[in-house]
Amino acid sequence: MLVLASNAACALADAPSKFHPGTFGFHSDDIEYVFGTLDTRPGWNVRPEDRPLSDEMMSYWTNFAKSGDPNGAGLPHWPRYNDDGCPLIHLDSTITSGPDMLRPRYLFLEQGMPPLHFQTAAGYIRGS
Repeated sequence: MLVLASNAACALADAPSKFHPGTFGFHSDDIEYVFGTLDTRPGWNVRPEDRPLSDEMMSYWTNFAKSGDPNGAGLPHWPRYNDDGCPLIHLDSTITSGPDMLRPRYLFLEQGMPPLHFQTAAGYIRGS
């Protein structure tokens, strides 16, 4: 999972990783998509569905940088992570969202930790 902000999280579903056998999307796997540089990864065959996904991801990241909200016209809705069920967005050839099924595994990390605070273009927000 990669985290865009305290209130927006996503899981990048990708073709099986050539660099990490037996896995799919991995840490930093989003970089070529976000910057539109799909053809720069050595030995990777870009699939036809990767280019539209890259375009959508560039729009999400640009919207987030501008306003603190990744959503925008023509994009599938990216739910706030702290909404009901802590939904994740799944970035794949068809973008979907759904509950964070792994959240219970990591809740112990929040025990005893002070609340997180973030400053965004939209204002000061307190993380959960």
